[in-house]
Amino acid sequence: MIIVHSDGSHSADHQITKSAVVVHRDDVLLYTFSEIQGEGWSDVSEYYAIRLGLSKLLALGLENESITWYNDSQFVIRQMLGVYKIRKNKGYTALALECVELKKAFKCLKWRWIPREQNKEADKLSKL
Repeated sequence: MIIVHSDGSHSADHQITKSAVVVHRDDVLLYTFSEIQGEGWSDVSEYYAIRLGLSKLLALGLENESITWYNDSQFVIRQMLGVYKIRKNKGYTALALECVELKKAFKCLKWRWIPREQNKEADKLSKL
């Protein structure tokens, strides 16, 4: 089973965001990815992290694996689950819809919210 933790952060002036993804298989660290992007705020940085992770997992050929994805943003997780709508004309709309399309390539992908305290590895990697 593949376990993914993702997180995003932004600078105080919202000019820079950073996203991070940590991937484990059966408690063994497989990969860590992080990336700095342009301006945005918390929801944008969380979606950048999800896009980064989904894209990397696809590139690694892991789309047929059983994957559980953890993130500490309830809002973003609920949108990825389809519980909350992705609203039009928000700063994150295009990015969120891109993530929804990317997730369709995965055979078994579960989304789970966790408290920030349980997302320490991705949180640390996402800090600017």
